Parts: sequence; C-alpha cells; structure tokens
Amino acid sequence: MASTGKKIVRPPFVVVRNALDPELNQRLKAQLLELSKSESDAGSNKPSGKSFFDNKWLSRNDLHQRGFADFNATAQHIERLVNGVARSRRPLAVNSMWAIVSRSGMAGKRHMHTDAMSIAYYVDPGRSGNGNGGEICFYADAGDRKKVSHMFVPEYGAMVMFPSRMFHSVNQYESSQPRIVISANLA
Repeated sequence: MASTGKKIVRPPFVVVRNALDPELNQRLKAQLLELSKSESDAGSNKPSGKSFFDNKWLSRNDLHQRGFADFNATAQHIERLVNGVARSRRPLAVNSMWAIVSRSGMAGKRHMHTDAMSIAYYVDPGRSGNGNGGEICFYADAGDRKKVSHMFVPEYGAMVMFPSRMFHSVNQYESSQPRIVISANLA
C-alpha cells in the first residue's frame, strides 16, 4: 500500500461516557443552576483577570473545597477516573474545579490549562452540536497548532480527559437551553 504522506494522529483526549451516577448528575445540575442565580459570575479564574469565555456564568475554581458533598464526591470520582487512565508516577489530585453555565452566544477562545491533566464533565450538554455549536476543539497537529485537529460534541454525562497543556477552544454555542460543564485541573 502506498503512503499518502499524511500522519494519522490519535485523538489527544479520552472520553468516559456515563462517568457519574445519574442521580448525582441531576443534583449537580440543580445545584449549579441555583449557584448561577445566587452568586455573581467570577468573570475569570486567571490571576490576570482575562477570561477565555463570553456569555456564561463561571463559578470560582474551588468547587471541590466549598463543603458541598456532591462537589466533593465529584472531585473524588474525577480523581479515580483520571488515575485509572493517566500514566503518572504518583496519583493525581484535583487542584482546581469550576463550573460554567453557558448561555446563547458563549464561545471559548483557544487556551490551555496548567498542571498535568484537565477534564471537562458535561453535566448537561444543552443542545450542543447539530448546528448549535458548543463542541470542544483540540489543537494537536504538531505541524499547525492553530488548526483544529479533533473535535468532540458534548454528551450528557460524558467526561473528556486531556493533557492540561493541550490547546483547546469551544465553538460558539447557540441555544437557549443551558450548557453546563464542570472542569478541573489535576496535579
């Protein structure tokens, strides 16, 4: 067989479907929608104050440390799942965890995280995909780091794990149904 000259690149992420118990997921959804109404948008969790997202509610990045039993259980479950997949010399632990409740027009600019691994857990993907946007895009092509190499359409209860320093973005989301995601960095 002749070579096409193109290198096949494996997806730079792992997807775990049905990552959390559905009852826990429903409680998380209710709690995050309530927090999005009772707390102000954090704007950004970056020291610079620069936000990579528009048209959203962003929690503080300490959800796992605020004394909410369901967020604590979620952080522990994230750690178990990531440590079952990651090739790390020592166990990874959640260093920061936050949530985004997206509104119509939300878009996530190309960025990367710190630490070793990051996750995006889709509590409720809203109406992502099917022309509504909301897909997470990855930039893994070593030859062109500004070109999307892989894309994932969020699914209810799916967790996407990826190296923290992998550039990624979120396509503009265009639905009135909230898109709810919990993200975390692990070190």
